[in-house]
Amino acid sequence: MGWMFLAPTTALLSQGFVNIAPEQNMVYTNPFGQWGSGLSLADWNQDGWPDVTACRENGPTIVYTQSEGQFLQSELAPVCAGEGKSIQWVDIDDDGDLDLFITQEAAPLILLEQTDEGLWTDRSSESNLPLFMPLASCASWSDYDRDGDLDVYLGAYHVDELNELGLPEDSTLWDVWNTGTSEEWPAVTNKMFRNEGGFLFTDVTDETGLDNGIQLTLATLFHDIDLDGWPDLLVANDKWNPNAYYHNDGNGSFEDLSVASGFDLVLDAMTLTEGDINQDGWRDFLITNTPQGSDVLLTYNPESAQFENITNTHFGSLLAESWTWGARFMDYDNDTDLDAFVAEHFPAQPYQLNHFFENGGTDNGFAFFIPSTDIFPEDFTNAHTVASADWNRDGRIDFAVHNLGNHKIRMWENVTVNSNHWVEIELQGIVSNSQAIGSWVAVYCDHPASPFRTYTALGEDYLSQSESALHFGLAEVTAIDSVVVTWPTGSSETWNGLDVDQLHTLTEGEAAALNPCPNLGGSCQGCTYSEACNFEPEALIDDGTCFFDCFVNSASCGPGTVWDSMAQVCVELDDCPTDINSDGITNIPDLLWFLADFGVACPE
Repeated sequence: MGWMFLAPTTALLSQGFVNIAPEQNMVYTNPFGQWGSGLSLADWNQDGWPDVTACRENGPTIVYTQSEGQFLQSELAPVCAGEGKSIQWVDIDDDGDLDLFITQEAAPLILLEQTDEGLWTDRSSESNLPLFMPLASCASWSDYDRDGDLDVYLGAYHVDELNELGLPEDSTLWDVWNTGTSEEWPAVTNKMFRNEGGFLFTDVTDETGLDNGIQLTLATLFHDIDLDGWPDLLVANDKWNPNAYYHNDGNGSFEDLSVASGFDLVLDAMTLTEGDINQDGWRDFLITNTPQGSDVLLTYNPESAQFENITNTHFGSLLAESWTWGARFMDYDNDTDLDAFVAEHFPAQPYQLNHFFENGGTDNGFAFFIPSTDIFPEDFTNAHTVASADWNRDGRIDFAVHNLGNHKIRMWENVTVNSNHWVEIELQGIVSNSQAIGSWVAVYCDHPASPFRTYTALGEDYLSQSESALHFGLAEVTAIDSVVVTWPTGSSETWNGLDVDQLHTLTEGEAAALNPCPNLGGSCQGCTYSEACNFEPEALIDDGTCFFDCFVNSASCGPGTVWDSMAQVCVELDDCPTDINSDGITNIPDLLWFLADFGVACPE
């Protein structure tokens, strides 16, 4: 793997990351897992401080609840009988608090309603979700039908299908992959469930067309791929199973555009990680892989409706010899471009180097490079899942990594020092689902790459849940022009005058009250005369700019013409309007002509 030494100036001023897990007494491990276990950095009790939730095989769900930078360990009631896969805090009943959802390998699904802070009711058996989906791998949430609540897509990974490779029974790969026979692990497709409210779900796999066949699914992601306001679905499949792109037609069904869009790549796909890494306004998707082929970075070109491979341009061969799993894009130094962490673990050759990559930015063609160990120290843990959060609310994005075996959890706290600014946006849905999953957020400011956009998803990346607050690095920008939120309903709101270097909570429907005259940038000045061409209905203060050139009326009729109010046009002015009989003079016959017609009803 080659090293690159050219780096932006901001990186030279930074001090990178330190692992705070030891000082926080966070000694959690997942010693017996196979493909890694889930990790969440969601703020489960909604006190403003992101928490850590994880699950080990044959052990209780572990929560490190945080308050002002201190993490305290506790255990939740459910015991993960299998290896906990997707571990997610989701407001399933849309009541404003977060419920706990866990999928497991070779163990029942867990669904707990949070009835009060720290009090739980088990809703698993009454949910109509598949209690025992033996090889459940991942779960992604979205309001696919835009009815105001969150629906769920469950991925299945059929390990026993790998036996068809004919591996010798004494091989390492056989030991790793073979978990039973097809009789023990019945084959099921991926499943789509619509939320009916009250913790009840309906299986809509067939009607939506989202079963994806019997595949080796490891990651899924709902995202508005083509920017039409409806969440589409991406599916990452391992081994010989092609990846899939399903377009949401907005009528309750999805169209398989995998082949048409070029997304049907065949690789050992592990994660789906998303961000605009080169600031061209197009969304980029990282799919991690094994040494059979390098990781793949795809960009979606909305003009051609195609996914295009841009791996070599931005990563080169940096990941060509790696066995990679979870990944996360994040702007660690607040210079506006997205950096990346990619987890590494190969069971047959453990203790390989994990990867932190810095984005070279505009001056370096947005090519990633490996920074010095002063930025990120060498880390040889068996890593699978990664999630990010600004957990100490200092404006610097941190991240946690969940490992396998006897390797303890890593809590990489960002201690970078520079003068760059930032802003964080937390969304609160009212008409939309309370977590505002499926929203677009755009930050407008005086920067060449403005606006900075991101999409809210739940279930992105490999088995991880990052905190819901969205982090935007702003570099030297000291003022934000506006923040535009497009909610899952399709409606948009604009907030003006938000301060930099702060976390802002934006609630659906409150922009107008907080920002009078949003279309006027909050100034409320404009033309207030309703008959003017440029009448501004939001304006409260007239600024003297009213004009009337667009109207044709009596005031605008030219010389020799007069306004005909019946015909609503200017007509030529008659030089002798009293000459009714048009004989050239005004006399008694004109009067008699008038009197003869006086009182006669005009035809309609």
